[in-house]
Amino acid sequence: MISMQSFYLVSLAVVASSVSILIWVWFWTRKQIRDSQSVLTVFMGGAIMVLVIFSSGQFIFLVKGVSFYFNTSTPLLTIILLATLEEILKLSIVLCAIRFLKIDTAKIIIYMIIIALGFAFLENILYAIGGLRNFNVINFGNVLHGILVRSIIATILHFLASSL
Repeated sequence: MISMQSFYLVSLAVVASSVSILIWVWFWTRKQIRDSQSVLTVFMGGAIMVLVIFSSGQFIFLVKGVSFYFNTSTPLLTIILLATLEEILKLSIVLCAIRFLKIDTAKIIIYMIIIALGFAFLENILYAIGGLRNFNVINFGNVLHGILVRSIIATILHFLASSL
């Protein structure tokens, strides 16, 4: 059963991730893109790709016999492999959007950023929930700090990597 403090932290993760992501989505689409359906579609596509990456990561870590949650013992090659797979999947979403949604190819970078923001949105929430697995009152500040910092830094890192 989930404790009230854990519920508050998950709620805070959702709010922190939502607010930072929505600000970035508004910033990138306010002048460039008027088609909200295509923005929402690629945003959701980015979020869905998190589940694919997490599944791939769990499989890789299961085969290697180490914990899925990244820590100092995670092999660098595995991290690079998952990051490469992540960017390829994000690119595949924008290629599908070009083909099926008929998006403007001059705005591909903006769509890549929107996909990355969708990815970061769900990933931040899942990492916050994962951080609550070993939650207790003593590490409340550390978990809270991690949630807030991740909702800002990881979001920026995702859209920078996708826009390259």
